[in-house]
Amino acid sequence: MRYLILLHTALLFYSCQISWYVNSSDPEKSLVFDPSKRSCFISNLRYLPVLNVKTKSPFNPLAEIILSDTTYTIQKPEYIGLDPEFITFLKQRLKTKNKIEIITQLYNVPISFKENPDFQKLYSKKSFSRYEEIAKSRKANPAFFDLLKTYADIMDERTIILYENENPYTHNIESCDNYFYFSKYRNEENQYNLQFLLTLGLLPDFRYQNHHYEVLYRKNANGKIESFPFVIGYRKSLSLLYIPTFSLYNTVSDFDQEYKFSEESEEMFLDLLAKQMERYL
Repeated sequence: MRYLILLHTALLFYSCQISWYVNSSDPEKSLVFDPSKRSCFISNLRYLPVLNVKTKSPFNPLAEIILSDTTYTIQKPEYIGLDPEFITFLKQRLKTKNKIEIITQLYNVPISFKENPDFQKLYSKKSFSRYEEIAKSRKANPAFFDLLKTYADIMDERTIILYENENPYTHNIESCDNYFYFSKYRNEENQYNLQFLLTLGLLPDFRYQNHHYEVLYRKNANGKIESFPFVIGYRKSLSLLYIPTFSLYNTVSDFDQEYKFSEESEEMFLDLLAKQMERYL
């Protein structure tokens, strides 16, 4: 009986399903911009403070010196939106690249870092000599040194630094006319219905998963931010009644199924976005 149940489950999930991808985006909300002006693809990186291990509270390593590395932890910065790798792939897919610039903004940085000469060393080309200069601050302030070491792998002379409450979405950049920001997906999905479970897969079950992406666009320094939503969906129906199809209507290939839908949807979003933008570039 146990083997029969296992066979039933294997048959249901591997041979009795129909699945496909869909683009549920609103066709009337198409991304339109001025191709004659310079476009900037911007990724926002949020500074996260050093944490006191004992109190779990943030502290400023310039204002409060902690000598033991067992009493603090360095938080890695996080990208708010899609990271520069996605933006680089998008630029590569577009035919006209000379009017596109990729920019990283580090925001929420403590104002006390602004005049610090060691922190300003990060605003330079990545090199061994830069790391050697940063290492000189270790004896005086190990917590600040570890913070600098973490950001040295991320920042360079092209990074834009925003302090305290400066808004990364309204900050004006001299070389930019069109501003683009790309959000990560927001997941939406349903669960198996009760009838499907009670009938052991005889009554059909329809499952869906939607990944919502968003492009924020500002057409000039004083322009308002416009939002362009994109929805990439995964649909799957399960039932023993689909046995005669032998998965012939399963348009999602085995190769695709080896990856998480988060990776698949991001690739599909990249294709869709490049196709829309190529109309104007």
